Amino acid sequence: MPCPDIFPDTVTHLYTQNRFAIDGAVEVYYYEVYAMWTVAGSLTLKTNGQAAGKYELALCCSVLVDSVDVRVEIAGRAATATIGRTWGVWIDPGKLDYNFERVPLSVSLDLPEGPAEVKVSVTGELPAKAFNLVSLELTPVAAKKAIAAEEKKHLAYKADPDWFVQAGYGLMFHWTDGSPMPDGQKKPYARGVADFDVEKWAQMVEDTGARYAFITANHGTAHFPAPLKFWEQTHPGLTTKRDLIADMIEALGRRNIRMACYLNCPTFSNLRKKGPRPARTLEDYFEVNRRMFEEVGSRYGDGVAAYWLDSWYQPFIWYGRFPIQALYPATKTGYKDRMVAFNHWVFPVPTLCQDYWAAEMYKLLPATIETRCFQAGAAKGLQYHALLALDDWGTSVPPKPAVWSGEVLAEYIGRAMSAQGVVTVNIGIYQDGTISPEATEVMRTVRRTIRG
Repeated sequence: MPCPDIFPDTVTHLYTQNRFAIDGAVEVYYYEVYAMWTVAGSLTLKTNGQAAGKYELALCCSVLVDSVDVRVEIAGRAATATIGRTWGVWIDPGKLDYNFERVPLSVSLDLPEGPAEVKVSVTGELPAKAFNLVSLELTPVAAKKAIAAEEKKHLAYKADPDWFVQAGYGLMFHWTDGSPMPDGQKKPYARGVADFDVEKWAQMVEDTGARYAFITANHGTAHFPAPLKFWEQTHPGLTTKRDLIADMIEALGRRNIRMACYLNCPTFSNLRKKGPRPARTLEDYFEVNRRMFEEVGSRYGDGVAAYWLDSWYQPFIWYGRFPIQALYPATKTGYKDRMVAFNHWVFPVPTLCQDYWAAEMYKLLPATIETRCFQAGAAKGLQYHALLALDDWGTSVPPKPAVWSGEVLAEYIGRAMSAQGVVTVNIGIYQDGTISPEATEVMRTVRRTIRG
């Protein structure tokens, strides 16, 4: 991994994936994205350097015990803190380490100019998984007012979330070039797009009681099911003649259901590793994202009512920063009230310049809250939302069983809706646009319970 800079004009995000040394019982977890302390130990990172000045510190971490003693050393300067138990929506006993929060330290450090080592240590006795760290954030004190002003300026693009809240629940489908037919066969992606029975699919969506539906415009492959010019220039041969998104918008619209898109941004923007570094500069990566959002938004307008934008902690790992705030207006191209979420998985979101929490919960029901927006946790300040996988993200032959009965899922959705929360249920989908009989029955029960 490249050595990151510590920036004098914006918040720096030093991810533990950038580490170069581990001392003691520290394990790296989930594709080496975060570090898990099993007993006392330390983790060291190297930086290219920083401008001299005072920096405030915050740890993006999860703590499973009442207190942990942490020490942060940078360029010979040290700060210590006792951190208490963090809060989050993960209530399964085996997933409490997912309850990450941003924990500001009460002291700041005066750092000299030049390269530096950054060392995070946990001292004293603690049980396994008691302390988990994904990143250390450094905010230059001299730039705090300018950083806050930039955030406030772009918060003006926040959507009116009422339609989303009133919808209550909707669906997501990971329909990709990897989706099989019910018999296990698979057509080429363009043929699958051409043959997709939109009317049958839209009727299936209506039968579930969903008021919106996400479709994956791309995922592991940078395809898009429509003839987009800039997308085709960037990914030759991966667009299609048929505009499947437009046809879905029309079919759902006749049923008073909103259309939404999932986009995997590192995939469509070619953020591929090139040796130890990303294939694009930060400026180039920003520009490709901006043009993609503007092309999609201009083409579909309010027909695409929401985005679920995947893989957004990755640019922060590679670049140490990313101006999501400045990119946010491009996501509203064509429709100012488009609901937008930048997925950071279980980690604290770096900005409120988004409209709801992506909330990739997978197969675990999260805790519900009593307010419309989170008051604490990784998504503090954002609209409550949960993305669940009823059977799996994609589908298989035979299909995987449903995780919950219709009664259990309906009870959870009802509790979330009572506090103006929103729930998206991902259902495995075949290439022909159908879902499993079991998933159909579960969602029929949900519709009867919630919609009457």
